[in-house]
Amino acid sequence: MEIVLYRLPWITRSFVLTLICLAGCGGSSVPFNDDSQDAEKFATLIKQVVAESVADARKSKEPADQIRLIADAVKGDNKPVGAYGEIYSRLGAAANELAEACERADGPTPDMSKKLDDLLAIADELPGSVTVDEEPRL
Repeated sequence: MEIVLYRLPWITRSFVLTLICLAGCGGSSVPFNDDSQDAEKFATLIKQVVAESVADARKSKEPADQIRLIADAVKGDNKPVGAYGEIYSRLGAAANELAEACERADGPTPDMSKKLDDLLAIADELPGSVTVDEEPRL
C-alpha cells in the first residue's frame, strides 16, 4: 500500500508531515546534570571569577566595576555555600571595601595592588585550579 500525499486534503498532509518530522526528532537525549547546588563546583567557579576580575581590575582605569563583580558573585541566599560560607563572607566584604575605595578615588587607589593580592589569597582557600587568559576580554 502506497501513501500518496498529494491526494490527501491539505490539513491531512500537514498532519502526516508533522508526525513524520516529530518521529525523527525523538530518540536519545543528553543526560542533564543539575550542578546548581554543587558547593564544590560553585567554589571553583567563584575562584575563577575572582582571578579573572582581579586580572581585569589591574588593567582597568575604572577597577571598581571588575571588583564589584566579585562582591555580586558571592552575595545572595540561594548560593550553594557548603563549607565555604566564611570565605565568601570575607571575599564579599573585602571586594565591597575595595570597590567603594576605588569609586571614591574615581579609579585605582594607591594600595589597590596589595588589596587585589589579598582577594586572590582569600580565593586561594577555595578548591580547584584556575587559569586567566592574558588576552583582554571585550
